[in-house]
Amino acid sequence: MHRFIILVFAAMWMAVGSSKAQDTQRLYVIDETQTLRARDIDLLEQKLKNYDDSTSTQIAIRIVKTLAGQDLTAYSHQFASELGIGQKDKNNGLLILVVKQERKIRIEVGYGLEGNLPDLATKEVIDKIITPQFAQGDFYLGLDAAVDDIINRLSGEYKATVSDSKRTRSLNAFFDSDSAIAIPIVLQIFIAFVYFVYGVMTPYGRKPSYLRDFKGYFILFGPIYSFQIVQAFVVNDFGILGSEIFIVSLLYIIGMDPSSSSGGGGGSYSSKGYSSGSSYSSGSSYSSGSSYSSSSSFGGGSFGGGGASGSW
Repeated sequence: MHRFIILVFAAMWMAVGSSKAQDTQRLYVIDETQTLRARDIDLLEQKLKNYDDSTSTQIAIRIVKTLAGQDLTAYSHQFASELGIGQKDKNNGLLILVVKQERKIRIEVGYGLEGNLPDLATKEVIDKIITPQFAQGDFYLGLDAAVDDIINRLSGEYKATVSDSKRTRSLNAFFDSDSAIAIPIVLQIFIAFVYFVYGVMTPYGRKPSYLRDFKGYFILFGPIYSFQIVQAFVVNDFGILGSEIFIVSLLYIIGMDPSSSSGGGGGSYSSKGYSSGSSYSSGSSYSSGSSYSSSSSFGGGSFGGGGASGSW
């Protein structure tokens, strides 16, 4: 009986020792709150290690108990900077910070990843992926899905949600419709022809001042051109836009009667300019006495404050 009790205690001691050794070996996922199961941590750790090995981009997950009254954004930025996540020459690190007591989340993005992962994207990851899972108590599923989504975005394989696709398709259908293409063209040709007839039949001096130069051109056709340029980029087809601009401009120039604008009316024109000598400078700074140290180290990447925050 005594031997059995000794064996049980020895097994328990070895299990605890093994767990502690495993914690010290982990680099990418540290859970100070015991929210995640050991197996869940191992799966996330392995996924993030494989991604680091194949791309050199480092993603870290930290689950802490509380902010202790500190600001989430400032705390997260300092935390990520002190960990040095990412390579020093690439600044390609990312921190997913979960604060259990305050129920807050922050994704901190390194300088080198901000182009592929802007603040709007990280906010979408928090609101659409992490928060719904956390609200149901599925912390591992939320973090695992968020990591997959971030990796897809960074590798250019991100797929828009169904609602995003529907909005894109409806926008393309609108701009690519026959009426959206024909109406601006017909309207512009009609306005240009009317102005052409008016300009030829009306003496230069009797025209309104804004129709004696190109101010009138932009007033008459600027809004329509703006619509057509957006339309061309959306449907990726510039079509006859160049020819249309040439014809409209030619009709306007002839109608404007530029030969009379060289002094025939005796008038003069002066334009008002705008200049600004204002400048902005900020001397504000943030400092915190708190510090974090870890026996493990990342690559020494830097962070510039990019990212997003949320809560569940």
